[in-house]
Amino acid sequence: MSGAALFILFLIIQAVKKEPLIPLKIFKTPNLAAGNIALIMLSGGWIPLWYFLNLYMQQVLKFSAFTGGVALLPMTILIAIFMIAVTGKLIAKFGMKANIIIGLTALGASLIVFSINTPVNGGFLVNVLPASLLGALGMSLAYIPSMMTAMSGAKPEEAGFGVRSS
Repeated sequence: MSGAALFILFLIIQAVKKEPLIPLKIFKTPNLAAGNIALIMLSGGWIPLWYFLNLYMQQVLKFSAFTGGVALLPMTILIAIFMIAVTGKLIAKFGMKANIIIGLTALGASLIVFSINTPVNGGFLVNVLPASLLGALGMSLAYIPSMMTAMSGAKPEEAGFGVRSS
């Protein structure tokens, strides 16, 4: 309750300030809501995925913290390769909306696979790697177009609205 009250107070202060921290007119930017919803969905799936995946590897598969971290490298490498070399080409060919939808679907599918395929006697190659790579593919496909969508209607001076030039 107090969080909601503080948020409302913050919005009121931002509305009356001459130079607000967050200019509320930014929320009139086309596609901002759609891009931010996609980013919230990505965060809502991706962050818990990494957390619970680490718990599964360390507590169930008995990986050390270091081994668990190394086991996440295939995901990280796939994300880097796709974001650098592939996602831009797919955006150019299929558009941002298609990539966001396919990416979020792949990430959701990886979460479903993890939820039904993480047995106590599981193994990394069968129970972790395939679904983690599917999740990484989804993150790679959806993240950049979601950011582009959220910022597509912003004026250049609004893209970094917290930064003021002298």
